[in-house]
Amino acid sequence: MQYLLVIGVFFVSIVLHEAGHYLFARRLGYSVDVFSIGVGKKIAAYHTAETEWRLSLLPIGAYVRFSDDEKLRSDPQRNMFFIALAGPLMNYLVAILSLNVLAMTGDRQFEGSDGLKTLQSTIVLPFEAAGDVFFNLPKAALSTNDEERFSSPVGIVDQGAEIVASNDRSDGLLAFAAGLNIGLFLTNLLPLPILDGGRMLIAFGNGAVSTVRNKKSRLPKGVEMGLNGLSVLLLLAVFVKSFILDIF
Repeated sequence: MQYLLVIGVFFVSIVLHEAGHYLFARRLGYSVDVFSIGVGKKIAAYHTAETEWRLSLLPIGAYVRFSDDEKLRSDPQRNMFFIALAGPLMNYLVAILSLNVLAMTGDRQFEGSDGLKTLQSTIVLPFEAAGDVFFNLPKAALSTNDEERFSSPVGIVDQGAEIVASNDRSDGLLAFAAGLNIGLFLTNLLPLPILDGGRMLIAFGNGAVSTVRNKKSRLPKGVEMGLNGLSVLLLLAVFVKSFILDIF
């Protein structure tokens, strides 16, 4: 039962991440062709005026697909920056909400100065963790030590089930949701082109160069696609290594 609950939290967290991208894109006036829950072969779909809401075969992720990719590339790059940021930001908000609910329903209550300190600490916690993640990234990618390396989804679910089993169920799920969403927030901000952090970096760079040169300047699409492919290979290698270590 713990595993089903943890997988549910994992899946919902990923869907909420994509919902952040979707909501901010729509707020800025961009059309979204597809919002898929799951990846791979489409098994069901519901159509609204501008979006196909899709249920796909493999429940290991979610994605949104924009209909105006070229428009997004040619528009002010702050739009791309904030659409990319919206996904990790959604995970950050979920982590903060989970930690605050855990604090209010657990042993600690939001009363007086102690409650204020608790609230402040939960807000800054992801940013305090960011330094450790970024500075230890090479070690985490290469290490085989369970305490230092990245975990695959299999390892994350296993760890989550242990947290739920060793605590009150609701407290355990909230703690897992908080930790998972902090992890998603930080991982997606890594400056790899396939991730949101890489897209934000490219958008920032394009915007900065355009400002300096006083004319629109973009990284060539072929170069961007090449960087995306390279980062996919890097992430795939880390994922396969982590998956093997988590299984065996």
